[in-house]
Amino acid sequence: MADFFVICEGDTDRQTRAIAEAVREAAKAEGISPYHVSGERDGTWILLDFLDVIVHIFLPGEREFYDLEALWTSEQMEQLRQDGGRRAARRRSA
Repeated sequence: MADFFVICEGDTDRQTRAIAEAVREAAKAEGISPYHVSGERDGTWILLDFLDVIVHIFLPGEREFYDLEALWTSEQMEQLRQDGGRRAARRRSA
């Protein structure tokens, strides 16, 4: 379980790796290290697990195929859009 999912994409595998590196550097600046990282070699779907926050970085085709946003209701997604999020998803704790 995580409090938040961040779902984003890059146009190329090189770009997804650069996004992942930028996220890691920003987290490191705050004294945070990922608990687990997967997918960096391939770069089609990179997952950075910070326990409370899980970051998913996709290539567009992978993002469309797995459609993680479908895990949330339209109401939950709409709330984030109103708050300025673009195709973002927040997982609400039970």
